[in-house]
Amino acid sequence: MRKDYHLHPMVLQCPERFDDFVQSALRQDIGEICITDHMPLSLSNAPDRIPRGCVREYCSRVRELAKRYEGTVKIRCGIEIDYHPSVTEEISRVLDEGDFDFVLGASHMHIFLNDFERYTFNDFAKYSLENSLWAAETGWFSAIAHLDMYRWAFERPKRFPLKDDGYSVDRYADLISELLDLLALRGIFLEINSHLASGKRDLSYIYPDAAVIAWALEKNVCFSFGSDAHSPDAVGAYLSELELHPLYGKVLEAWYCR
Repeated sequence: MRKDYHLHPMVLQCPERFDDFVQSALRQDIGEICITDHMPLSLSNAPDRIPRGCVREYCSRVRELAKRYEGTVKIRCGIEIDYHPSVTEEISRVLDEGDFDFVLGASHMHIFLNDFERYTFNDFAKYSLENSLWAAETGWFSAIAHLDMYRWAFERPKRFPLKDDGYSVDRYADLISELLDLLALRGIFLEINSHLASGKRDLSYIYPDAAVIAWALEKNVCFSFGSDAHSPDAVGAYLSELELHPLYGKVLEAWYCR
């Protein structure tokens, strides 16, 4: 059964959109979805975040929707949490307040916004990967989302004015290896994320990089899939193409059987 475990319908802010997300999933034969709206966060006022103080209400609403659509599509209650050591108290409060089936840990760029002027691409990659490792070490997360999303910064030089110092993922082989070993040991999923690829129509924009996926397979890491859809038309983005790929197809087949 196809499953998409990374969706942002904004259930509290835009309840009228939810049916469109479900219908989009059904059109693609996706039988199970997980709602993972963004956690409230003092560092970000983005409109797609659960309103502050509303985490319990959010979970209750997702549970109500799951009952409403029972027999049509299975709906899980999840959340996407921005991990950084500076916000662990906020994370702890969110986890205490909520009732989640699946918790995505993510290292988002806004955590580093104030330091972009002094960062190079390699600095940013290093800090993002370290952040993901620290997140995995907490034991709070079901999966690590879009592991190497820092690659997206290369496509947005005006928004992310990082110094170009000849970025190479090979510089971080030891760090990535340590993270993958930890994911395998603790049974934490590594997410296959198709958010950017859906707009580019290019498999090279899948997170994580194919080389990292192959390495993770060697280490017996388990994978999840998330389209990271912020609109109904992005649900299950690039899923059919991924299923036909010899590497991604193997990963997805195992994910569907879990």
